[in-house]
Formats: sequence, C-alpha cells, structure tokens
Amino acid sequence: YLLLVFFCLFSFTFYFFFFLMIRRPPRSTLFPYTTLFRSHYHLDHTASLPFFIVNVFGLVTEPVGIFGIEPVIDGLKKYILNDQVWPDFTQLPINDPMIRMEILQEEVATTVGKYLVTAIRVNHSVPTAGFIIDDGDVSIAFSSDTGPTERFWEYMVLRSEERRVGKECRCRWAPYP
Repeated sequence: YLLLVFFCLFSFTFYFFFFLMIRRPPRSTLFPYTTLFRSHYHLDHTASLPFFIVNVFGLVTEPVGIFGIEPVIDGLKKYILNDQVWPDFTQLPINDPMIRMEILQEEVATTVGKYLVTAIRVNHSVPTAGFIIDDGDVSIAFSSDTGPTERFWEYMVLRSEERRVGKECRCRWAPYP
C-alpha cells in the first residue's frame, strides 16, 4: 500500500513539473516583437502568426508591423487573415487595429525602425523574398526557403564590396569565391 502511494505521488509530481516546463511563455516575453518579416505565405512560415496576434491582443499600444513584398502581403490577406480562416486583424478591433501590413519594394532599402531592410526575390514555389537587415555597422542576410537564386548572392557581393565587410561571412553555398 505504501508503495502504491509513493508511486502515485511520484507520478503526480513528475507530470506537474513536466507541465510547468512546457507551459507557454508569459505574455510579457512577446512584447519585444513589434515588427515581423514574412518571407512567404506557406504555413510553416505563417502558422504561428494568428496565435501571436491573439497572445498580444489588448497588450500592445501600437499595431504590430508585418512586412513583406507585395505578393506575400496579398497572400497573407487572401489565404490567412481573410475573415474565413482567421479574423482580419488589420481591421480589428475597429478603430484600433492589432496589426498593420507594410509592403517592401523589392531591392529598395527601406527604413524599418532603426534598420535598413532590403527585400530580394528568391526562387521558391510561391513568391518569396529574402531579407538583408542593416543597422549601419553590420548586415545580416536571411535567404528564406529558396532554390538556386543568383540575384540574392549578387546583391550580397555588391553590398559587401561596397562596405568592405561581410566577405568572410559568405555562405558555403554562395556561387562566388
């Protein structure tokens, strides 16, 4: 009988602590995210977006900015935030929307907060962009899901030669030595 009580107590304790470890993070940890970049609208890149919006609903003072190239923003509106699959939070709540969608022009550096962001079209089954984010001292590049995409690497080489930085950071798959 004592063994059974010990086993039940141990099992409850284990599962209770396991539950504590897997619970979602506090909402306050979501506040740093006021700007999101969407490379394309496949679900593996957008599935968490509606849940993110719900988690910050009523907690943010400014709309969360979602940035992407025009076909990506159009796809998000058409396929996800369309009042069919999920509410269109660019319109809700009325007079105080949760999000704002911003179109980035391809290959044009655009100021987003304290960064310059350039969207470069890459090869994928749907319209997709990689992003180069520059703070004036350092640039990072994210090519997203892509097949062979010469233009992205050409643009990176032009930027690195222009600024004389980043040459040692080229990806091993880059077509340039």
